[in-house]
Amino acid sequence: MKPLLDFGFIQIPTFYLIISLTATFVLLLIHKQTENYRVNDRKFIFDLVIIIMIAGFLGARIFHIIYEELDFYMTFPLEMFKFWKGGFVYFGGFITALFCSFIFITHRKQNFWTWADFLTPYVGLSYAFGRIGCFFEGCCYGQFCELPWAIQHKHPTQLYMFFAEVLLLIFLIKFKTWALLNKGYFYSRIFKFEGSFFLFWLFGHGLNRFIIEFWRNDDRGALLLDHSISQWFSFCFIILSLIIYLFKFRKLYSN
Repeated sequence: MKPLLDFGFIQIPTFYLIISLTATFVLLLIHKQTENYRVNDRKFIFDLVIIIMIAGFLGARIFHIIYEELDFYMTFPLEMFKFWKGGFVYFGGFITALFCSFIFITHRKQNFWTWADFLTPYVGLSYAFGRIGCFFEGCCYGQFCELPWAIQHKHPTQLYMFFAEVLLLIFLIKFKTWALLNKGYFYSRIFKFEGSFFLFWLFGHGLNRFIIEFWRNDDRGALLLDHSISQWFSFCFIILSLIIYLFKFRKLYSN
């Protein structure tokens, strides 16, 4: 990874600096939010956040090793521990963190959907600023283009993903606030059950990612039927979020 600052005896990698600042900022936001949140168990909240961070880090790294560069790491096994050189897959981390958080929440006899809604804005925000880290790092770049906003004659796909994620979060937060203020009977119903915010985000995030992946040109492992593995994950999340949402919506209003 390229260092933001290089003093010879010490280097500060750009990506890790941005990720560290983002994690600190998100933790401060969560700390502030818990003061007004209906569940006052701060220890539970921060235990959950730590589990998500650790699981996300390990899952992203392991998926990169297994899917993207397995031959390399089989030849040089010690390299898999040198995470500071880079090599992470977001969806690998997301799926691992989602699974581990589900186990932890259900084990503590809490409602998974409640916490999914609570943490969704922070997950989305972390993803967005992570893409800023990718931009400064020079990874996750796009295909050749000659558009006015091209950077070094390439699509700035990292910035596409940043703005798409931020706009998605703003839209969902504003729309949910508007809906829950009973501005319309239909709109108030669509956010009425727990998990609805998370499912809408999962659908929108998957859709954004699926589309933007078409402009990427970095090495992301083997393609499956001319689509990247991230596009397949995105497609699965789009379908899964729709199925779960419709099931929960029908269950709530059919009684």
